[in-house]
Amino acid sequence: MKRLTAILPMLFILLLTQCKEITTTTQIDRDGSCERIIEVAFKDDDLTRSAFPIPLDASWKSERLRDTKDSSRTVYRARKRFASFKDLALEYAEKPDSLQRVCLDLQLGKKFRWFYTYFEYREVYKAYNPFHHVPLSDFMTTEEWQRYVSEKDTVGLKAKYDAWSERSMMEEIFQPMKQAAGALKEPDLSDSLMENSKEALFSAWKAADMKPEIDEVLKVSEGVVGKPVWRLRAGVEQALKGLNKKIDFSGDVESSSYVNKVVMPGLLISSNAPQLQGNTAMWEIRDKQFCFDDFVMDARSRTVNLWAVVVTVLAAMASLAVWAAAFWRSRRDKASA
Repeated sequence: MKRLTAILPMLFILLLTQCKEITTTTQIDRDGSCERIIEVAFKDDDLTRSAFPIPLDASWKSERLRDTKDSSRTVYRARKRFASFKDLALEYAEKPDSLQRVCLDLQLGKKFRWFYTYFEYREVYKAYNPFHHVPLSDFMTTEEWQRYVSEKDTVGLKAKYDAWSERSMMEEIFQPMKQAAGALKEPDLSDSLMENSKEALFSAWKAADMKPEIDEVLKVSEGVVGKPVWRLRAGVEQALKGLNKKIDFSGDVESSSYVNKVVMPGLLISSNAPQLQGNTAMWEIRDKQFCFDDFVMDARSRTVNLWAVVVTVLAAMASLAVWAAAFWRSRRDKASA
């Protein structure tokens, strides 16, 4: 998908990104323990730089296999058992100092109701969009975005989405430039001057079809702001580094496919999964589904507490025996009277 038509050739970057097929399976046991299995089919990707959290540490049992569907690809499979679902959730806990990645939130509720124990599973793919300067609502309505995500009747919507992407990325360059100008506190290159020149800058950047390189950005900007813009070199350099990281991140997310499966204990009684088989719920997730909004997956199941059934039956039988004994004793007393 082309993200910016002029200063940032996002399409070229995405074409260079090798697609990964990521399948996650979580088996939940009655006692709350679980096993997580992650399979990644890929070609030449560096998994250590994956936007999706792929476990590579020694605490996971892992192996690399040749993909049976495509001999040019490798399948990386990692699995790990967790004593409790909470331990699994902590494995994915967001770390403030981590690199950009898809963030997951996992929860498992367990409720005892005598004859049954109910399990409530919830996993959330957190919204990953790294560009926050421009609201999507400036270019698309909520209804249009939903149609675009569903890939139904998308005529004209791609152009709107690309326009938002283009504007967002230009803002990623402009905002640090403006902040750098404000920090200089010089009359011939102030933050207000930059703000007043913003639309002219954006038009010049688009018209120049420039490369996302610092000298090129400054050269084109000079024609709008003047030579003092070269004093903002450090700010522009920082902006481009940050922008390239965000492009790499979102490019990796958007070029991968995702399947999430959960195997619930007992009988699966409800789920928002589009595919259900036995006690397994499965979601095929497109990147747009969790671009701006969290993608929530839930499933609910119940198991029978056999011990509770046995205790109840024995208690009922004992009560019946006591009642029967009292009944026959009463009849015997009446007969002997």
